[in-house]
Amino acid sequence: MSKSKEDSQELSQITKLDLKEHAGLLVPETTPALIPFRDLKADSVPIIPLPDDPCPDIFYPNNYVENRCVICNSPWRVRLEHEFIAQGRKPNRVRSFFEKYFGAKITWESIATHMTHHCDLSKIQQDGQLYYQHREDDLSLYKFREDDLALIALTDQLYEMKSLSVKSADSKMKLASVITSLSKQIAQIKKDRDAAGSQNINFFKVLMDIHDKLMHEEDKKIVRDVVKELREQLMKESA
Repeated sequence: MSKSKEDSQELSQITKLDLKEHAGLLVPETTPALIPFRDLKADSVPIIPLPDDPCPDIFYPNNYVENRCVICNSPWRVRLEHEFIAQGRKPNRVRSFFEKYFGAKITWESIATHMTHHCDLSKIQQDGQLYYQHREDDLSLYKFREDDLALIALTDQLYEMKSLSVKSADSKMKLASVITSLSKQIAQIKKDRDAAGSQNINFFKVLMDIHDKLMHEEDKKIVRDVVKELREQLMKESA
């Protein structure tokens, strides 16, 4: 048999080699081990550059904390919730996000449970400061009326917390504690506002009360312009 023919037969035998029977010849795949989501710290460094928060200008009721929920007790809770909103409310996409950027594992069931029972996305609102930052006339309505704005915000939050439904006795006690705390804050702000009002006349509040009672937009704009001019004058005098 010629040498070239022998080489050809040996090559044929090599190509038919079953690598499953020779595991030592295989190069093992290196797959990085995933860490539990609960082990993520506030200063955890992502594997690859992390994109900006997709929803930095929204807010919704998310003060409720369930002790057994790894998401409620995570410093990455808000980012997870924002990714859930931005990713079309698909738990599996959020799971893939944290695997990709942090090598962290969490089940889609845990994400779905948290988003369903531990925060309320039924009424997502845009941050008021961002919404009004380019609308000077509207923003002037709340200048020197911060106490009223705080009362409105806390009252809205109180109503939203009362609308949440919980089942366990422990959860009900925590929800009641949050509601009580909000109620005390509202009462204290009202008390401080009323005490300050009894000593000083808030001309801006008087003007805005008149503004709210006017029927026509043209008349309301006149009041807003006066409020704006007075505020600018005070700012110059205090500079």
